Amino acid sequence: MSATAGLPSYPCTQVPAAGESIEIAPGVRWLRMPLPFALNHINLWLIADGAPAPLALADAAAQDSVVEDALAGAAARDAALTGDTPAGTAPDAAAGGWTIVDTGFALPVVRECWTRILGELAATPQGGRIRRIVVTHFHPDHIGLAEWLQTQTGAPVLMTLGEYLTAHAVWHEIGGHGNAPMQRQFALHGLSPEGAAAIAAGRGGYNRGVPALPTQYRRLLAGDELCIGGRRWQVIVGLGHSPEHAALYCEDDHVLISGDMVLPKISTNISVFAVTPEANSLADFLASLDRLRALPADTLVLPSHGLPFRGLHDRIDVLHAHHHERLARLEAHCTTPHCAAELLPILFERELDAHQTMFAMGEAIAHLNWLEHAGRLRRCRSDDGIIRFMRA
Repeated sequence: MSATAGLPSYPCTQVPAAGESIEIAPGVRWLRMPLPFALNHINLWLIADGAPAPLALADAAAQDSVVEDALAGAAARDAALTGDTPAGTAPDAAAGGWTIVDTGFALPVVRECWTRILGELAATPQGGRIRRIVVTHFHPDHIGLAEWLQTQTGAPVLMTLGEYLTAHAVWHEIGGHGNAPMQRQFALHGLSPEGAAAIAAGRGGYNRGVPALPTQYRRLLAGDELCIGGRRWQVIVGLGHSPEHAALYCEDDHVLISGDMVLPKISTNISVFAVTPEANSLADFLASLDRLRALPADTLVLPSHGLPFRGLHDRIDVLHAHHHERLARLEAHCTTPHCAAELLPILFERELDAHQTMFAMGEAIAHLNWLEHAGRLRRCRSDDGIIRFMRA
């Protein structure tokens, strides 16, 4: 095997500046927005939708009118949500416009970027209408501005039921979701009071990234097809990273908008949540990856983080190897009972801040649960009430 085997290839290494876009595939434009984390960016996507708009802009006043149409009000929003065509407008097939895939974290700079982009779209042959907003999953960098964009543009939000309901449960901290259940879960797995307090200090972070959520949406199901710009995009549901993550695949062009399910360099976070404490999230994730092997080897993958790449099958192999190496490392260390918090240095050699510790705890529990489900570790509850794992 060559030294470069398994490495993705990158057809475009030019990164769009915030508020700008690059055409990365036929009819697909790549946007990149800032994030307030160590992972400092998210990729968002615009797909040209419908026939190009016939309007020719004659002067600045006409352009201002189209910009206003792109930022339509409540009447257009209601019509889009019900599927009706507003009076006096052309049918959908000839209306032109765009589909947005994911929306970004609710930072002022991201809103400013979107406002600029919406205005610039109005001057394109497609026109400025936003026809739909697809949200891959409930995490704040993906759904953060969905409600704001829905209100601004009148476009319906499309997402899976699992992601829609989980977003509301996390936002309202109900049904076993939220900071308090997470604190209890991490304490059971041995996180120190100091570590728990550091994570608790960040309480409300989800709501800061998602100041409001849509209260109406169109449900996506696995296998659904969206006709966007004359091309069919299939909904591929993935598990493990989030409850019902929706990726989009265009067979005509061999393009996969992968969301967070497949990233070119880093491994997607796989966690176990307090509401499902014994879940085998890692098995769900690896099985979801394997279903993506059915896509062509030359598929262009458009990930939420990192660069667009080719080499999907090799990347799936690398991710399998990565997780199985971590599983073997944990199993080898559990000749005596250990809790998840004690095992963090086995999985993560670098220093972790509070935000990273939250994800690391979830990931450690996910790997320990996989080993338990496989019969390679067993869990026990010590006299101190902490859950520990040792070899079966």
